[in-house]
Amino acid sequence: FSAGWLQALGLVSYSLYLWHYPVMLLLRESLGGYQAVKAGPGSFAFYALLFSLLAAAASWWLVERPAQQWARRDKMPASPARA
Repeated sequence: FSAGWLQALGLVSYSLYLWHYPVMLLLRESLGGYQAVKAGPGSFAFYALLFSLLAAAASWWLVERPAQQWARRDKMPASPARA
């Protein structure tokens, strides 16, 4: 599991979990509903995964990463005073 792409997938896995369903719903509706998806399930799956990964990466970069940095900054102990 030390491959770079697996580590990147691990970083955005929670965001991917959160985004995959709304992205699939939006994509299905933009294609014309369930019948259009049923006619081309391979391309639907490809684009759903692609857009879900893009949304997850953006969400991680713009929301999760700054929130984690902010949380770490608040928990860091103050440096001892030097005499």
